[in-house]
Amino acid sequence: MSSPVLRVTKPGLYTTVQDSGRIGFRSYGVPMSGAMDQRAYRIANLLINNKAQAPCLEITLFGTEFEVLSSHLLVVTGGNLDVRLNGESAPMWTTFSVEAGDRLVFKGPKSGVRAYLGVQSGFVAPVWLGSASTYEKGGYGQALRVGDVLEAAAPVNGHHRKGLLAQACPVYEEEVTLRVVRSRHEALFTPESLHTFYNETWTVGRGDRMGTMLNGEASLQFHTTGDILSEAVTYGTIQVTSSGDPIILMADSQTTGGYATIGTIVSTDLWKVAQLPQGGRIQFETIAVEDAHYQLKEAEAELRRLSKFSMGI
Repeated sequence: MSSPVLRVTKPGLYTTVQDSGRIGFRSYGVPMSGAMDQRAYRIANLLINNKAQAPCLEITLFGTEFEVLSSHLLVVTGGNLDVRLNGESAPMWTTFSVEAGDRLVFKGPKSGVRAYLGVQSGFVAPVWLGSASTYEKGGYGQALRVGDVLEAAAPVNGHHRKGLLAQACPVYEEEVTLRVVRSRHEALFTPESLHTFYNETWTVGRGDRMGTMLNGEASLQFHTTGDILSEAVTYGTIQVTSSGDPIILMADSQTTGGYATIGTIVSTDLWKVAQLPQGGRIQFETIAVEDAHYQLKEAEAELRRLSKFSMGI
């Protein structure tokens, strides 16, 4: 039996329900969507003992406020958005209890740009194509609005305290190095542009859940043109427009594109991209596909080991 837990008093800049994503429908033109920072999302469910795909809230930047409707157990992971419980700092990366009448406020970023709010048993949300992830452009859900009531799948079942040890908590930096698997379209770019891409520091411009624009000292140049026949792209693909500006495709991006690509960011680095603020700085380096596969296996093993780095409190 579901249990009303939170009422939205201020929706903030952009707050949505997200889970692990909509798997298996990209060939039909449906993006994967899901939590932009899958690492933080998965840790939230791990700490609160939820199923791995339980829906959480993805809260972007600032201004989101809730009234608590019933006693329950919550957890906040991801970017530090200065979350306050009744005016006092709420814990990050550890579960905490709330009671009816409490107020939970996300004031604004201290580090990172996206926080994940999980509730014991997971939030109740409509499911489209096997996922509760919001994808507004496709008509799958919508951002939270004033007055929305969020329900947990079940009433609270104990108020355990469990959190990550400090050394296991991710650090969100404003200058990152991202590993890239080279694209087969590299031959379309001039050698000077390839050198520029991998040796220049790029700055994060405007962006959203579909894509992030990058700004550099010089645009990338093609031998003739960067227009191609449309082909598959994914979260982490770096397209380059005809004007030479790189765009990192994000979780809600289109599934095909007609711009040349210069590479794809490895999945184990996507959480870094998801947490970069506007003005954040990026450097790129290449990685072989085989090494990327190895890094993914290591990252999955790290999540499985997290129980050794968490503790009851």
